[in-house]
Amino acid sequence: MSLDHDFLLLDCIIDRDVDLSQFVNDSRALKLHDDVVRYMTDTLVWIPCFNPSRWEKCDGLNMWGVTLIREDGASIAQSIFRSWANLFASGPEVLNLQGNFDLEKERHDRFKLSRDDCVDTLNQIAGYLTQVQESKGNLTVLHFGV
Repeated sequence: MSLDHDFLLLDCIIDRDVDLSQFVNDSRALKLHDDVVRYMTDTLVWIPCFNPSRWEKCDGLNMWGVTLIREDGASIAQSIFRSWANLFASGPEVLNLQGNFDLEKERHDRFKLSRDDCVDTLNQIAGYLTQVQESKGNLTVLHFGV
């Protein structure tokens, strides 16, 4: 089981009647590790999204399912992903970040990741979101949680 969140740019017209599950593990998807997404969670809930499984609007990414970031959420999402990229770009070559709280150890776990890889992926996701903004509703970002 992958601990990555996948982000894929879709054409709303071409992919309108397509079962979204066909995009699970799509080789074109940008991957962001669950630890990074959880680190960003407090800001991701600001993004207006759409949950196609329940056919309803929601706030933030579905951590274990599917989310669409459409035109109405693309601007704030682009700003959030770009801001995290800029923040992480200021860090050392290997980022050492606080993870989840471990009850047995009574402390937070730490996780490490490559600054440049993380910044590159966040900027690419932000680029997708810029395209969604400019598409006038013709594009969307499909997100698959873990």
